[in-house]
Amino acid sequence: MSKLRRQLSAGITSNVETRNLQDMKAKTGNVYES
Repeated sequence: MSKLRRQLSAGITSNVETRNLQDMKAKTGNVYES
């Protein structure tokens, strides 16, 4: 049970990280383009 929960939380954190990375890329991309 704890193993499953650990995998679940790890997946959630990685999801949040990728989303933040995409947001940062979009912001920095706009800066570089201008």
